[in-house]
Amino acid sequence: MATTASPEETAPEPQAGAAEAPAAAASAAPAHDGFFTKDVIRHNMMFLIMLEAILMTGSADFQIGLQPLLEYINAPYKLIGFIQGLSWTAILGCIATPYITRHFPYKKWYYITVTSLWALSLAVLGIALVTSPVWNPSLFALTIVTLICVVFFNMTMGFTNTPHNEFIASCIPPDHRGRLFGISTALYGLVSLGVIAISRYLLEVIEHPVSFGFIFIMTCVIWLIGFGFASFAREMRTPVEKSPKPWTREMFRAFFLDKAYIRFVIFCALTHLTFMPLFVLIPNYGLREMNMPATAAADIAFISQIVVIVTSTPSGWLIDKFGPKRMLPISVGLIGCAYMFLFIVFTPLGIYSSMGLMKLALAVFYPCLTILSVSIPKPEDRAGHFSTFSIVGMLYFAAGPIIGGFVSDWIEPRTVVLIGSLLAFAFIPLTIVLLRVLATHLRDYY
Repeated sequence: MATTASPEETAPEPQAGAAEAPAAAASAAPAHDGFFTKDVIRHNMMFLIMLEAILMTGSADFQIGLQPLLEYINAPYKLIGFIQGLSWTAILGCIATPYITRHFPYKKWYYITVTSLWALSLAVLGIALVTSPVWNPSLFALTIVTLICVVFFNMTMGFTNTPHNEFIASCIPPDHRGRLFGISTALYGLVSLGVIAISRYLLEVIEHPVSFGFIFIMTCVIWLIGFGFASFAREMRTPVEKSPKPWTREMFRAFFLDKAYIRFVIFCALTHLTFMPLFVLIPNYGLREMNMPATAAADIAFISQIVVIVTSTPSGWLIDKFGPKRMLPISVGLIGCAYMFLFIVFTPLGIYSSMGLMKLALAVFYPCLTILSVSIPKPEDRAGHFSTFSIVGMLYFAAGPIIGGFVSDWIEPRTVVLIGSLLAFAFIPLTIVLLRVLATHLRDYY
């Protein structure tokens, strides 16, 4: 458990071959058994930067296809929020994963297998859309097919979250994870520019909804390439024999006694039930309220990626240097500024600018969340912590967009953006209070 470190706890971990340190100091910092040498770190950083960059590129490409598809079927904001919040359907995978992962002290091939199946599930929706001229569906039929395929896609995703986090934590030490996500996000920005250009071309020259299907198939191929890079990483063994049995009193006891992790989960839930869900609706505000064309989804992504390229690597370095505990309040404040700017300039220019500023904030916000989720638990507790957190996350990830969709149908979207801004600003002091028990430096994490 990562808590506020005492002077003894912040002492550096003894290196292999060094003289024995006092027992208290030697046991204070998490031990990695000398696995993370400079060569191993350099090797793993190279391949996992590629993996994370490609995962993010595929996710961005998926949204470029999904958002105009939802507009094509003329979905109300409530349905858009419901579909965007279907992550709750992954609960079966999250429940089953602790039983599966305890049989794999090395996570690589387990992770690659389940994530490949997840990526292939998206190809089903892509094929259905590409072949739509053959079976000529009505908008209602297309809505049902989209809903079923997205549900299946999210269900299979439930089997991927925990092995992904375990795999990353087993390959990269805590004080390099900020740079891992920072550099990979910058690379994702570069790679995605080409992918966005291709997606924009598909949206322009191919009739809808066939163009959406080609985008989803391209997303699947992109992800499969990324999983190939993961196969080259070297990982430290996870002590699965020490793991508590899944969904027993022992597992829940380890989870609830970890006060730092509990506060972290509360922070994630509160932010994603209040101001964060509006982020996914901003492009839809532009498409519907301002009559922006379908290609605007690609334009928004393109401008956002320029910000990602410029800011992500410095953000990763800052996270490693100052720690998520210090950087998260800053990112929350930037999110509030992005919403406030859109409220003041509620035009296409405001959409593009606020999304760019939001990307700057998220270049800090989500890497911090990912780092804390994998770095606070002890290695033997990761599966139980991750799975429990994933189930809680599904609930707030599902409820957040649904709430945002209902509110956007009920209240004028510009007012909704103002409310989101005020909530984000109010969360700055709350973030400081909730995260005060965390260790400041990443070297004090697992």
